Amino acid sequence: MRFTKLIIFVLITVSLTACQSTSRLKVDYHSAKTETPLEVPPDLDKLPSDSGEAGVDTFSAYAAERAANKGRTSDLLPKFKDVEVRREGDVRWLHVKADKNELWIDIKNFLGDVGLTIETENRATGVIETGWAENRASLGSGGGFFSKLFRKFESTSTMDRYRLRLEPDADGWLSIYISHQGLVEKVASGGGDSVVQTMWQRRPSEPELEAEMLRLLMVYLGVDNKRSEALLASGIRRARATLESDDSAGVKYLSLRTNYGQSVRRVEIALDRMGATVLPSETGGKQIVINYLLPKDEAANKAGFFSRLLSGGKKKPGEYRIQLTDKGPTTELRLVDKKGRDDNSSQAGDLMQLLFERLK
Repeated sequence: MRFTKLIIFVLITVSLTACQSTSRLKVDYHSAKTETPLEVPPDLDKLPSDSGEAGVDTFSAYAAERAANKGRTSDLLPKFKDVEVRREGDVRWLHVKADKNELWIDIKNFLGDVGLTIETENRATGVIETGWAENRASLGSGGGFFSKLFRKFESTSTMDRYRLRLEPDADGWLSIYISHQGLVEKVASGGGDSVVQTMWQRRPSEPELEAEMLRLLMVYLGVDNKRSEALLASGIRRARATLESDDSAGVKYLSLRTNYGQSVRRVEIALDRMGATVLPSETGGKQIVINYLLPKDEAANKAGFFSRLLSGGKKKPGEYRIQLTDKGPTTELRLVDKKGRDDNSSQAGDLMQLLFERLK
């Protein structure tokens, strides 16, 4: 009886301290360092194939860099005077004047400091992708001993990972893009007295998390905290794309209200958020070729055996070609086939609508 009362007292104490504690953090991935790696379905974990390409760093090289920079905190980092935030729609990125190699190491150290692991990196393409990690900021950070103890066993049932792009610009400036991908844990079967089985499914990317990661990176690079918030809040959001009809071809296309270079970057960020796999293109950069499983096909794959049997079996990612045409101040985006003709398939129409929702 006394033991039961003790358990009830502990639970009440935990609840009260949790309610009284509020965390100002929006991201907290430190707990991800010691957790078992997340197992996700193969179609949710495909990355661009960077192995074997020039510029791919090994773990030993990364460890050597970390050792060389041991003890180097944000207070000891060089204070970059030239740091800007640029924005187009809901896409923000940093514009920094710095040495590329030095900034590359700083970005990797930053990711380690916020508790994220590096899954793959390629200096030649300027891309770093983190592993999946749980954001435990929503669980709070305050409370007493029992609150902190019980929090270790709590789960948010969500996972995040990020893809960072470092692109050189003119006159020694560099652009840093951060895109987010998310998973959510859903009950697949069971309940009541039966064993509950869960599965991980995609959830929409969150521009707010991207913005917060950019802000934290600014602070890590030496920008004052208040100034980082002001820079991030600057900029006016306006429509950047319209969905047009080509009646002669019977297809839809996008008119992007940005120049060609900016449009390419915007499309790359959109594809990152969607989890698409970019394939090598034989068109000399005139097309972006991707493998992508449409959300409706992904949902069909999760249906029962007989449902898949009636619908023709398990769906596989389709290959799509995105063609961008320079129109001066604007850029035209079309989906085409291997011969460069408009793709009027229903799958292409679905993908065009998805791209519009992310680029508008």
